[in-house]
Amino acid sequence: MEQKLALCFPLPPFAEATKSQSSPQCMETNSQTKTKCVLYARKSTEEDDQQIMSIEAQLFELEEYAHREHIEIVKVFTEAKSAKKPGRDGFAKMIEYIEKSREPLGILSWHPDRLARNSVDGGKIIYLIDINRIASLRFPQFWFEPTPQGLGPLVLLLPKIIYAFRNFRFFTKEYVFAF
Repeated sequence: MEQKLALCFPLPPFAEATKSQSSPQCMETNSQTKTKCVLYARKSTEEDDQQIMSIEAQLFELEEYAHREHIEIVKVFTEAKSAKKPGRDGFAKMIEYIEKSREPLGILSWHPDRLARNSVDGGKIIYLIDINRIASLRFPQFWFEPTPQGLGPLVLLLPKIIYAFRNFRFFTKEYVFAF
């Protein structure tokens, strides 16, 4: 089976209505087979007032997205825990489910930073793509498929998420201590 690899970034709002029928998103939605994905929703804290997008809001948005894009959700994983360190139970259960699956599965999530903010989890995702256990990564803002053209941007994107998270943490601490 020939693999495809591509990472598509969001279209500007005006382009969404005019994208051609040959775009990857349209080609996939016109097919009769559904992409099979696990859904992973995570918020960084257990405190609701400090979270921008609640798990319930992520689930609602992702289920609508899955319906629109003809994605079959085979299992849902949720958790309220920071991803700054490895060892999240929900993430580990999702990875184990993917590894034991008879066929490669995709992951549907709100944003790549929901999956990995540390190098161990990011590396695990990339490795599972390399060995064809993860078939695609889908997000409402963009999508990824395991091809050489998609793996390159993904390998660059995950470390940028980790870097941005570390900078945010560092500058937040510096700002708090300055006052």
